[in-house]
Amino acid sequence: RAARAWASVARRVAVDLVDLLTVPLHLAGVPGLNVPGGRREGLPVGLKLIGPQFSANALFAAGYAFEQAFGFDPVPERLR
Repeated sequence: RAARAWASVARRVAVDLVDLLTVPLHLAGVPGLNVPGGRREGLPVGLKLIGPQFSANALFAAGYAFEQAFGFDPVPERLR
């Protein structure tokens, strides 16, 4: 029972840490874009692009360019 309670606390802390890194951007009104960056040691890695206000289109273009340059494939290898 204690292990289950601890797992619940750990999940809440993890969610709060994610919020800590993303919420300030949204409150500031700046656009952000997460781009898949591949895998490291079997775990997914992402890249967060952040731009000035009203630069969402430039971020989309940069994210697309990143995906093209690094050969991003949206289909996981295990599903091919």
